[in-house]
Amino acid sequence: MKEIRRVIPEDYHLVDESIKMEDVNNAFFNKTTLTGRVIEYYSYAKVVVVDLGNGILAKMPYDEVCLEALKVKYEDPIQVREISLKSAIRVKVIQIKDSGEIIVSRKQNIIDYYNQLKQEFDKARNNVNGKTYLFFNAQVVGVSKKSVFFDIGEGLVAICDICEISRVHITEPKKWIKKGEWKNIKLKRIEKGLVWCSIKDGYPADYSALPVKSVVSVKLGEPVYENNKITGYFVEITPAIAGIADITEEVEHRDYKNLIGKYVNAYIRGYNQKRKKVKLILK
Repeated sequence: MKEIRRVIPEDYHLVDESIKMEDVNNAFFNKTTLTGRVIEYYSYAKVVVVDLGNGILAKMPYDEVCLEALKVKYEDPIQVREISLKSAIRVKVIQIKDSGEIIVSRKQNIIDYYNQLKQEFDKARNNVNGKTYLFFNAQVVGVSKKSVFFDIGEGLVAICDICEISRVHITEPKKWIKKGEWKNIKLKRIEKGLVWCSIKDGYPADYSALPVKSVVSVKLGEPVYENNKITGYFVEITPAIAGIADITEEVEHRDYKNLIGKYVNAYIRGYNQKRKKVKLILK
């Protein structure tokens, strides 16, 4: 049985309000992680102000927000990471100036976690016939025109390309998945500072739960055309199981195009397990 890691344990966002400057010094010398809360950021100075607890404030330069690889691929690390006011983040103290000013880094913590995850990933891949089986239950923190972004812990973001969202053809991810949703994902690649994942491979293709001649709730995809006429729609039953739902005379008057990305009921006519396709009729 595969292990699915739930990202962000309950205490992840807790800031230690009893922290003392001595604890900050120890974290600096021992290179341990602290949890802080974002209370302000200044775009003109490119600095994020972080409350480490008990009124102890630290500064985090924009350059220390995320990995270089993400800054090359996406222009604004603040937006990509969804760092908003009152957000709790994991940081490491990288400098304590003579003036007492504390400088923290989120990037260094991400790098350490990234390297740890990459070692686990490579070990799993080498042990399972070239395939990796690292799964996460993670939250969507952003959706773009071609990708979905997941928080996989410690500030590290996994990227899911549009083709890995579902076995259904998708043209607009924002219609299909929303920020804040939780999904099972499977890590596919970890290289050059980036983590790539798949939603559709994060779920089992369990056809036993799909008895023929039953009604199921499906997510509506793009229309199927025949002779310039819509004859049905691609549908997602689970991210791992897709199908085509035909339109009957009973429902052909309905405007399903406005329901793309939403759930509708469909009747299962049969399925091809080898091709991972199910035949349905829209209800």
